[in-house]
Amino acid sequence: MINEEISREIVQGTKDGITMAIQFSKEYGQIQDYFSEKFKDSNFSLSKLMPEKNEIQLKDLYKKGQLKEIDVSKKDLAEFKKELNRNGVKFSLMEDKATKDYVAFFQADNVKIVEVALRKAVDKSNAKEKGKESIEKQIDKFKNLAKENPFKDIAKAKDKNIDLGG
Repeated sequence: MINEEISREIVQGTKDGITMAIQFSKEYGQIQDYFSEKFKDSNFSLSKLMPEKNEIQLKDLYKKGQLKEIDVSKKDLAEFKKELNRNGVKFSLMEDKATKDYVAFFQADNVKIVEVALRKAVDKSNAKEKGKESIEKQIDKFKNLAKENPFKDIAKAKDKNIDLGG
């Protein structure tokens, strides 16, 4: 009896959620149609209201002015991208086929910001590596302690009813 009531409530809640999602998608489509009609001459899009990523194509970056480049190792890439996005720097990345590292292109007026971002990215990635090494060392240390643990032998001996004199 109670299970049936709970099941009914769950099914009803699911139906309500699906209905709300469908209604929202219809309203979103209507909003998008409204704005596209209202601003069709100005190339308006709702996606322009969303926060943008600062990584853009190289040709678009080249059109905006003088470019500088900096080499970024693969291990520092993720942190480097986060720092550049945080600072609002427009950049473009290309993979160097020979070294498998990346080259970051950016506008010349952002040189100091990019250098600081790269330093922070390298520091963060090095800190992560150091953290990983220390965890591995701790695991090895505890494995060795577990192997040398005399209580384990005493527990096995008690299970076998052997007196170790302890």
